[in-house]
Amino acid sequence: MKVSVREVDLGSDEDGDRLSSLVVDFSTAPTTPPERDGAWTKSLSLLRRVLILLADIGEDIRPFPDGPIVRAIRSDVVRAEFFKQLPSDGDDPKKTNARRRQAYHRAVTAARDRNLLNIREVNGTEYLWLATKDVS
Repeated sequence: MKVSVREVDLGSDEDGDRLSSLVVDFSTAPTTPPERDGAWTKSLSLLRRVLILLADIGEDIRPFPDGPIVRAIRSDVVRAEFFKQLPSDGDDPKKTNARRRQAYHRAVTAARDRNLLNIREVNGTEYLWLATKDVS
């Protein structure tokens, strides 16, 4: 929660003296830490769009025994959608699939390294979820 104080002008009293008061503003809107501003580069934007798109079909899991419950998506589902949304260049399916696998791996690795994405295997299934803070 963010708290700020600001002065509010209340006009003047009968003698013409200025009247003011202080107001406390409470904000529950999440704020982005400065170190994360601009962290979703153009090359990572497809991965972010896919994760947001699939959030509704994600699962609520507790990836760490004493940690919070998070909305996570199975990595195979994320990968399949990523491949569908990545344009295919050329007619060679082997080259297209290799390019898609490489692009997916680079995006996931970069997002994880920037603390934008968390990855965890739970009960033999790998899950991905957007990081809201350093959980891993």
